[in-house]
Amino acid sequence: MAGRFSIQPLGGPDRHDPWLRIGTVDIGTSALAAILSAIGLVAYSLAPSALLVLALSTTDVSHGMIWQLVTWPIPNYPSLWAAISIAMLWYFGLQLERTVGRFRMAFFLVAMTFVLGLLAVGLQALLFGTGTQLYGISEISLMVFLTFIAEHPHARFFFNIPAWVIGLVYVGISLLSFIAARDGLGLAVFVIGLVLVALLAKAIGLLDEVEWLPTLRLGRRTRAPRPARSTGSGGRRPGRKAGRTASGPKVVKGPWGSSTEKDQAEFDALLDKISATGMASLTPAEVRRLHALRDKLRGH
Repeated sequence: MAGRFSIQPLGGPDRHDPWLRIGTVDIGTSALAAILSAIGLVAYSLAPSALLVLALSTTDVSHGMIWQLVTWPIPNYPSLWAAISIAMLWYFGLQLERTVGRFRMAFFLVAMTFVLGLLAVGLQALLFGTGTQLYGISEISLMVFLTFIAEHPHARFFFNIPAWVIGLVYVGISLLSFIAARDGLGLAVFVIGLVLVALLAKAIGLLDEVEWLPTLRLGRRTRAPRPARSTGSGGRRPGRKAGRTASGPKVVKGPWGSSTEKDQAEFDALLDKISATGMASLTPAEVRRLHALRDKLRGH
C-alpha cells in the first residue's frame, strides 16, 4: 500500500515525461504550478500578512523587491473562484503541456507571470503613479485558458459550444467590464497582456495556425513537420516518369504501402481528431502514439 502512494522523482530525458509521480498521478509543470497555488491559498488563509510579501506592489518593486514580479500568483484569497482557477490551470495547462513539453511549459508560465507583472507595474508607474497591487492565480489561469482556446478553437465545451465562441464571449465581457468600471489600467494590462501572451505561446511552438502572429522561435520547432505530400498524378512525385527508370526495371508499388505512409496516415488521423474534438479527446495511449509518430516522422 505504501508503494502506491510513494513519491517517485522522474524528469527523464523525454520532455513529455512528468517531473515526478505521486502514487499514480503524474506531476508535470502545470500540476506543480497548481499545487503551489493551492499551498498559497491555504497559507493565505492561515497567515495573510506573511503572504503579502509575495504579492506584486509597485511601491515594493520600486524599493527593490523585484521577486514580486514572479511570485505574485502564489498568494490566493480563499474563494470558490480561486479554486476554479487552480483547477483550470491544472487541466488546460496539462493539455498545452502535452503539446510543447514540461520545459517549454515552465518557460511559458514563468515568462507570462513576469511579463504581466512588469506590464502592470510599468503602466501603473507611467500613467497612474504607484500604489497598485496584484496577486492571485486567476489572471494566469485565464490566460492559459484563452491560449488553449486559441490552440484548439474548434474543441467542444458544454452544450457542444465551440471553444472559440467561449473565448470570444469571455474577452468581450472582460472588455465591457473594464470599460464600465472606468478601469483604464486593467483594460490596458488585459489587452496588451493578451498580445504578449500570444507571442510567448507562438514562441514555444503553440498557435502555429495563427499565421498573422509573428513567430519568435525558441530553438528548434517542437512539432513534427508533416512530410510533403505527393502532388503528381497517381501519387508519383513531380519530375519522375512512369515506367522503366534509367537505373533498372520499373518498380511495382504493392498495395501494402510504405511504413512512412502508414505512419503519416495514422498521424494525420490523430491530428484530425484533435482538430474536431480537441486534445482532451485523446486517450493516454493515443497521446503517446501521437508523440511517437511525430518524433519518428521528424527523424525520417
